[in-house]
Amino acid sequence: MKSLTIFAIIVTLVLSSCQFQEKSSGKPFDNFSIGVIETAGWENNMHLHLYDDELNKMDTVSYKTAGISPFFAPTATMSNQVYFIPHEINVNDGIKIAESVDFDSGVKRTYDIGLQSTNSYCVTPTHLFSSASWDGAAYLSILDLETEKAEVINLKDDVWVFIESMAVQGDYLYLLGSGGGLKGEPCSVLIQVDWKSRMVVKEINVSEYGFSHLSIISDGKFIYFTSTMKYYNGNQVPDNRLIRYDPDTDAFAEFELEKEIPWQVISVGKSLYILHSSPAFEKTYGISVFNTEAETSIFYPLEAEVYEIAVKDGYLFGAGQSTLYKFDIEDLSLVKTVGIEKSDSAYYIAGMFLR
Repeated sequence: MKSLTIFAIIVTLVLSSCQFQEKSSGKPFDNFSIGVIETAGWENNMHLHLYDDELNKMDTVSYKTAGISPFFAPTATMSNQVYFIPHEINVNDGIKIAESVDFDSGVKRTYDIGLQSTNSYCVTPTHLFSSASWDGAAYLSILDLETEKAEVINLKDDVWVFIESMAVQGDYLYLLGSGGGLKGEPCSVLIQVDWKSRMVVKEINVSEYGFSHLSIISDGKFIYFTSTMKYYNGNQVPDNRLIRYDPDTDAFAEFELEKEIPWQVISVGKSLYILHSSPAFEKTYGISVFNTEAETSIFYPLEAEVYEIAVKDGYLFGAGQSTLYKFDIEDLSLVKTVGIEKSDSAYYIAGMFLR
């Protein structure tokens, strides 16, 4: 094991200073099922648009907060709260925070995580993990949600790596990153961290499995991740692979999907639902349903603009920049759509969350 260097310890959160601005009376979060985040990269405003499970608009709640990058990571919900990572409007602002909104009280809480320009994050009932890369090194923040104290540790500084996604399985945190190797060649790494001891357990070169690994999940036994790009004859080309990693044996298996750009993967029973989409190029291809037992997949094309998906009560919900979608979970037939009424036409949708 490789010991991690503690970069900064003890970040205290002040809750009483959080500003809660509600546009409607009563408790707008009481009956909602789906929410979308509307924000901007140049103003400290955020609007949460709330819908019921039939996509009927319930309410809009507004907060003062920094901008959030559009669909940079699947929006995390845990213990009746939604978590997000604001980004500074001006890089010199040095914003080093995460925030959450409680569905019962509507109160927005701010946490000092000690990192700015965060790349990816994930949440458990007890901790929030986030990462950033700057000055040639990769850093990991571990925030204890009970004590509201964070540790920032130097994760990797021997080669520049941009941590793109992370997932927790038991006592271990799995992080995927892509970057430049020691000689400047592209590389990808899978890093296993014992988050309790703050120790790196394993670091595996996964460059043969592509790069731009934008989604990683655990099903309790295996780790699955996607590859959106790969190198072929010296050129960057779209990839179409789902990768499975067994932490017990270090064995990898790769599965070719029918379509390229597997953007997001979620676990539903014995299946993985894989969204093929590119928010950067405003393009959605469809969804692959991968059976983890049979190791086979079926691709469903979508005539829709979908950049994030989630499952609730037998339906798959998707969000784009202008529309919310509801699909049947069995055959992905379209059940209903609704246009997202933005508070400002210049703003964008940064993510979707479910109660």
